[in-house]
Amino acid sequence: MINIAKIQGKQYSIDVGIVIKVNRIPYREGTILNFNNVIKVSKHTITRIKARGKIIDNEEGNKLIVFKHKRRNNYQRKIGKKILSSLIKIQSIK
Repeated sequence: MINIAKIQGKQYSIDVGIVIKVNRIPYREGTILNFNNVIKVSKHTITRIKARGKIIDNEEGNKLIVFKHKRRNNYQRKIGKKILSSLIKIQSIK
């Protein structure tokens, strides 16, 4: 059996007790989230279920640097940003 959750437009394979890393969710640490877009896929059936998770941590990742240039035109651009993410621990699946 596979449980697939759709969180912020992306699909994640979930199970009870695992921790998933998603794009930043604008809630504080310790907030309980309910996920309604979860499907359970077994051998011959697909059923809708619900899941509940808790935000463990809101973190910043390593800095990502993007460098663009065009040769012989003296064109250079350096842009950097930190990837923001949230860690969610799945507590229950109904």
